[in-house]
Amino acid sequence: MSEPFVPTEAVSDHTFIPTATFVDWRYKGEGPPYYKLGKSVRYLLSEVDEWARSQAVPATRGATTGPPQTVLSVVPTRRQNRGTLAERRLRA
Repeated sequence: MSEPFVPTEAVSDHTFIPTATFVDWRYKGEGPPYYKLGKSVRYLLSEVDEWARSQAVPATRGATTGPPQTVLSVVPTRRQNRGTLAERRLRA
């Protein structure tokens, strides 16, 4: 028995990706392969799964396996950065 074609809503339920995202992807020529059957858009779930597996992203280079490191940085406030209004007038 051949695999059935399913509507966008079924693919959305299968992948947990909003239906509107598939509509957007079709407009942009992105996303999984789809079929136009008359006016209906249909997908094969096996092709959607294959496409999803092709989207795997490798681990970030230099990723550590230890606990996350906390990085603290000091962001200057307006007064530290530009001075007070009176100071700016004196400099002008």
